[in-house]
Amino acid sequence: MNKRQGSGNWREYARRPNRQLVAYVISGVTALAIDNGVFLFFLYILNAPLAVAVPAGLTSGLVASFALNRQWTFKRDANHFHSGKKQFALYIGLFVFNNLFTYLFIKFLFILGVVPAASKIIATVCITLWNYIAYKNVIFR
Repeated sequence: MNKRQGSGNWREYARRPNRQLVAYVISGVTALAIDNGVFLFFLYILNAPLAVAVPAGLTSGLVASFALNRQWTFKRDANHFHSGKKQFALYIGLFVFNNLFTYLFIKFLFILGVVPAASKIIATVCITLWNYIAYKNVIFR
């Protein structure tokens, strides 16, 4: 059996980068930079409360993330408007959950003495993990 058909060598497979996972990470880092930039701008420059800064950051990250993941990571055709509407609706549902989780998580860690900038990063890591599973298996399948 040749390597293209699958030799069963899991070590060889594990060494090859998964294009979709690499694209997801790059898209996520880009969305994270946008999300955190807006979050920190609202929180520290505009002195906005968490209830404003969190959704402002998450909304900007959402727009970037949806576009990058739909077009590049999971390669869904933009010409299918109706499937795009369904995908966006599912994405919004996940966004609402992520927004609520992030707000409560930052608030809870703040009570424990963790600064919002640090707890936002921790929350984003958690969200990134479950979002990949949701995107791959539900939203963009």
